[in-house]
Amino acid sequence: MNGNMGEQENGSEKQTLSDYAYEQIAQALLSGRLKPGEKITLRQLMAMLDTSSTPIRDAIRQLSVENAIDFAPNRHIRVPLLTSGELRELRDIRVLLEGRAVEIATGNSTPEFIGKLRQIDDEIRATRDVGDIAAAMERIQRFHFTLYDATRQTHLINLIRGLWLRTAPYRSLLFPDYSSMERGNLRLMIIDAMKNGDGSSAKTFIQADITGAMNYTIARIQESEAAGEASEEEQ
Repeated sequence: MNGNMGEQENGSEKQTLSDYAYEQIAQALLSGRLKPGEKITLRQLMAMLDTSSTPIRDAIRQLSVENAIDFAPNRHIRVPLLTSGELRELRDIRVLLEGRAVEIATGNSTPEFIGKLRQIDDEIRATRDVGDIAAAMERIQRFHFTLYDATRQTHLINLIRGLWLRTAPYRSLLFPDYSSMERGNLRLMIIDAMKNGDGSSAKTFIQADITGAMNYTIARIQESEAAGEASEEEQ
């Protein structure tokens, strides 16, 4: 896509570019490439996506409506900062929805599907072992949404995606400490349970995976909040 195409902002072309911009920025959030509190300029996004400002503004407005981006006209574009309380609430909703999704997906699984999950898990381990955190996070996202897509339930998938847009930027806090402790064992347990058609166990394992990662993240944020309160008291 070139810069000239970005200037064609009428009708279906504008819609196409707006969709493209939305998907690219959303993917940067979902994969954890954008971090909590990170500020982005419109100019940076124009250069990154090789398009004009109008479709990017459309995309940012939509992500702002979804609470995935903080956006004030003529001011900043920023990845939201969440409190430990907000993260706990999002954790609890994710546990319910993603647990149910994996339970449904188990009933739709095939040998080919199980093989695909194992391949993605192998890629996660390989990228993590060489220290490529960005690639590991992208493949972890792929693993989860391969599971959720198997539900074939569009509304459920969209609800989960909305939750990930808000929480995924915090996944960078899991590396390297939490990642090295967990080592992806729960992923293997999920795969084995699904292979055996045990939706209940698969649900339990994905819920444990989400809870463990989110609890670790929440603890880190609580430490930061406590440090901030202590600093304010000293002033």
